[in-house]
Amino acid sequence: MLVYEISKEYGPAFDDFVAKYILAQIDRPGFNTLGEVAVLDGEHYGVGLLQYYVGPLIEKNTARVTWVSVPEEERGESNAWSLFAEMERRLRSIGINRVSLTLSGDQVKEVGGYFASRNFKETKSVPPLLKTKLCDVFTEKIVGYPQSDAVTSLDKASISEVRSFLHRLSGDDLEKLGIPEEIDINAYIPKLSFLYKKNGTEGLLLVTTVPEGGVILKMCRCIGNDAVKATLVMVGALGRMLSRMCVADTPIYIPCVNENTAPALIKMNPQIVLDEVWKGELIYE
Repeated sequence: MLVYEISKEYGPAFDDFVAKYILAQIDRPGFNTLGEVAVLDGEHYGVGLLQYYVGPLIEKNTARVTWVSVPEEERGESNAWSLFAEMERRLRSIGINRVSLTLSGDQVKEVGGYFASRNFKETKSVPPLLKTKLCDVFTEKIVGYPQSDAVTSLDKASISEVRSFLHRLSGDDLEKLGIPEEIDINAYIPKLSFLYKKNGTEGLLLVTTVPEGGVILKMCRCIGNDAVKATLVMVGALGRMLSRMCVADTPIYIPCVNENTAPALIKMNPQIVLDEVWKGELIYE
């Protein structure tokens, strides 16, 4: 069996055991897809696939495993080991010796032990992350919340307004969210991030993507008497856009900045499913 770099034209050879959104990322900037292929009676077929990402969505000098899977009938044949060995060889060749990954929900029980056996060590996300689905956050009630001219997307707001708001937050608030006062707007998605400003009430909602698929919502603490309204207006505006752009089960990651984060989400939707995110890291010697 041999390991190859998989291009988009060969992606369908793996679609019986690899998620379609992973195959859709083949050949996108930063994504590297390795496939293991076997030959039987002159026919080639996929027996394993590993995808990893190196780029601006994650920490510098780090790779992120976004997917690894082997068909059930091929497990126990060291297929995944071969894929990881090839990834390591390629990463070392470009000076990267640190690999991270995230798991959540049933993934932790199903494959967490495998990654632990490969010497991935748990690393704490600061702040911890909760994972849910787009349809569980952006319910009809939230998406239907009235629009307001107090909301401006960051592609239309001035950077000075954003930084002015951040300067009024405490350093502890910013540290919990991992946001610097001298924010780089390019680190987020301007069209999906919003600034609220009206009658002394201000708020900021920042959105960025993750290589595994999905988005992270960072809601900065709102200032003023209408903080609840500001939050709902911005979340409603985001929900309307995401609902048009993404499928219902798109992963949504939310930083758990304090003990009120989960209860607030449950209040919005009592049926919401919230999974804690497990983050692992491997450093090559």
